[in-house]
Amino acid sequence: MSAFGTPAEAARAIALAGERAAAFRRDVADTPAAVVLEEEERASYQVPLPRAGVGLEAAIERVSQDVLPRSLAHSHPRSFPFIDGSGLEAGVAAAVLAAALDANLGGGAGAASVVEDVAWRWLAELIRFPAGIGHFTSGGTHANMTGLACARARALPEARELGVAPGSAAVYASEQAHNSIARACDVLGLGRRALHVIRTDDSFRVRPDELARAIETDRAAGVTPVAVVGAAGTTSTGAVDPLDALADICAEHGVWFHIDGAYGAPAAAAPSTAELFRGLERADSVAIDPHKWLYLPKAVGCVLLRDGTVLNDAFADSPEYLENVGDGPYAGPVWPVFQGIEVTHPFRGLGPWMAFVAYGADAIVAAVENDVRLARLLADEVRNAPDLDLLDEPQLSVVVYRHHPPGLDDPAALDAHNRALLDAMQRDGRVLTSGTTIRGVFALRPCMTHHRSTDADVLALAEIASELGTRLAGAAPMLPR
Repeated sequence: MSAFGTPAEAARAIALAGERAAAFRRDVADTPAAVVLEEEERASYQVPLPRAGVGLEAAIERVSQDVLPRSLAHSHPRSFPFIDGSGLEAGVAAAVLAAALDANLGGGAGAASVVEDVAWRWLAELIRFPAGIGHFTSGGTHANMTGLACARARALPEARELGVAPGSAAVYASEQAHNSIARACDVLGLGRRALHVIRTDDSFRVRPDELARAIETDRAAGVTPVAVVGAAGTTSTGAVDPLDALADICAEHGVWFHIDGAYGAPAAAAPSTAELFRGLERADSVAIDPHKWLYLPKAVGCVLLRDGTVLNDAFADSPEYLENVGDGPYAGPVWPVFQGIEVTHPFRGLGPWMAFVAYGADAIVAAVENDVRLARLLADEVRNAPDLDLLDEPQLSVVVYRHHPPGLDDPAALDAHNRALLDAMQRDGRVLTSGTTIRGVFALRPCMTHHRSTDADVLALAEIASELGTRLAGAAPMLPR
């Protein structure tokens, strides 16, 4: 008998894992939204390498009892930090099924490859982008890098063999751009100094006039513009750049237009926010993360490209061990291994495909619309609260605000107070949020991207900020809950 058990035992263990996962999701709202492990508790996990196992079912029970309840669960309806999905149930099921199949979609994988091909086409249709090809990635960082690799292949076709001379190329992005853009410049050999940062307006949208001026100045100095990156939902405030104006500039100057829509692109399908995304359809490439505002579990991103051949230009090679095998089981006209950096390509597209099949696109768009409504609800609550300041009008589903106790007007002291408040809220555990700095001011920054959050869940962000902020300002002791 195998050391890993019989097929019947394996099936029973997988079913048990499913039961425990389902129970956790059913009851997750009854657990704290945030947990903080003390050193003694951390030490209980830090044990020597087991030389003999306790059995798979016992291991599953330990995870369900000791790991899941003591971890940050972004599936919690009061979890609002950063920009995280909420573990949509279709995605949870897809993760189990994809893991059971354990296919490598780097080559042809039969029906799985067809499903993944359909899934990116559906994503493109959802946001009305005329994609010629799509490629699933681990997330927005990977998707943005892939889009910019394609831009480099077009602007500097010799770079794959010869590299890029220092100071010879430029990528343009907003000062609010995600740090993955700078990382991409680093990894692609352009260098972080190749990222030319363009100032934004009062709404944190990049200024087209400054972008055009930067491109003209660089061209005159012999620098090659590689790409312009438009933000379709910035991380700090959810701002959407004037995409149509950026597309005009890229068309005039012959520069690749990439849109980082990892967070915000799904809102292009929502009637209340669609106008913000006018011009998205003119881009050369778009990054979108289904594990953000399409609610799927981590990790699945996607890059959509207008030109169906450009991925091969950026990544194709021909090692002997990856030759197409004709009519065999790995045959197929498209091999993602030649269209990205991964040789092993997991079945990431199953989650989006199952979500569309299970619920339909209209239900997903309605959930996005509801998150936009929830953000506006919270903004109104903050605006009307005497001790809270709304620091920016929400464009999508990010709300930026702070607690402002009466009489505390020194900027440094107010920043320190709100940093302490963020820590207190996270330790309190009733809601989980994150912080940011805008216009030189530190603030609380929740983001609504949860398919099960209610009005009460969102309004608790204001209520708890006022409660704990008032207690901090009065130096009253913080009582554990």
